[in-house]
Amino acid sequence: MIKRRFPICLSVIILVGLSSLSYAQCGWVLWTKTKSTYFSKERKEPQESIKWELNSAWEKQSQCDEWVINHWGRMVTIEREKWSFADVDGRTPGVITITFKDKNDYPVSIEESYLCFPDTIDPREKWQKRN
Repeated sequence: MIKRRFPICLSVIILVGLSSLSYAQCGWVLWTKTKSTYFSKERKEPQESIKWELNSAWEKQSQCDEWVINHWGRMVTIEREKWSFADVDGRTPGVITITFKDKNDYPVSIEESYLCFPDTIDPREKWQKRN
């Protein structure tokens, strides 16, 4: 009985080892998540929308993270120029928050997050399953 189980156990161990090895060798993708929160006359509760945008890819997570860190100041400056009439907060690395009031004097908040995920993960699918 023990001799029959050994090949099965060995096969399971090899499969688990190969799957973890393939995850370690996957690419890394930079995504931008834009979350908009706004109010309207018709509704008292805030409305929210989330959009994911694929930016670029690297072989290693450290390369993706390094890009976000190295380009962070430039991204904040660009957003401040684009949203000159708004309050742009870029104090948290990887997140830019833009707040302003619309033409009806209702508050609007736009949060852009720059996130690195393995190329095996599509964050759009995860977000859609939750809602």
